Amino acid sequence: MLHINRKIATRVSALVLALMLLFSCTAGFAAASFTKKAAGVKYNKTTLKLGGTTSEKALKKLFGNKYKRVTDDGCTFGYATYQYTFSGKGITVETLQKKKGGKEQIITLTMTKKNVPTIAGLKVGDKTSKIAKLYGKNCKINKAKTKILYEVGAYYMEITVKKSKVTKITILWDL
Repeated sequence: MLHINRKIATRVSALVLALMLLFSCTAGFAAASFTKKAAGVKYNKTTLKLGGTTSEKALKKLFGNKYKRVTDDGCTFGYATYQYTFSGKGITVETLQKKKGGKEQIITLTMTKKNVPTIAGLKVGDKTSKIAKLYGKNCKINKAKTKILYEVGAYYMEITVKKSKVTKITILWDL
């Protein structure tokens, strides 16, 4: 009788261990992490990603004609940066252009309103508890607990928070 109990106990232990391993593997996938693939936003079924190409015409079509464009031709080696601010939509898109007339690469996305979420679904106005659910806990938090930074290689996402709510999201590509 004691021998049977040991067999049952061994099988139960093996089952519990298997379930724990299964849970730990799936739990890691429950929270998406900030990756190069996830470095972007979704708006009206369109995805803008860091490193992706765009144009002034495409941005106007996506966000509307009310915007401010700032140009910096002072970059070295023939590069120029353009900053498109669609204040009514709460998004600023910064691009880099290698040569005149060439394609513009997206290097920074900044959101200040809730209508433009990240690819994972985080948006301005969300509670801070949603951040860890979407991106995990592998981040840096400043001492004042007002900035949360996720980093993958040259890709960064800085989330500004106030009173446990997201107030600004900046995703950038550090060239």
